[in-house]
Amino acid sequence: MICPNCGKQNAQNAKFCKNCGTALSGNPNNVGNFATPPNRPGKRQSGKRMNTAIIPIIVFYGVVVILTLLITYWR
Repeated sequence: MICPNCGKQNAQNAKFCKNCGTALSGNPNNVGNFATPPNRPGKRQSGKRMNTAIIPIIVFYGVVVILTLLITYWR
């Protein structure tokens, strides 16, 4: 069964999407309103946001290190 919220494939008998947690209906043609389950304790909701903030920081420091090595080598 494909999740109507995120489009991920789930088991045919799944009640909730394994990717986003959206409630799945038993009828694959039924794409009505789905309720999401309550947040599970300890589950991070901002994981993607954190990853998008870390990537530019890592790239910036990588460029700084490479430029420092190049400038030191060429002198």
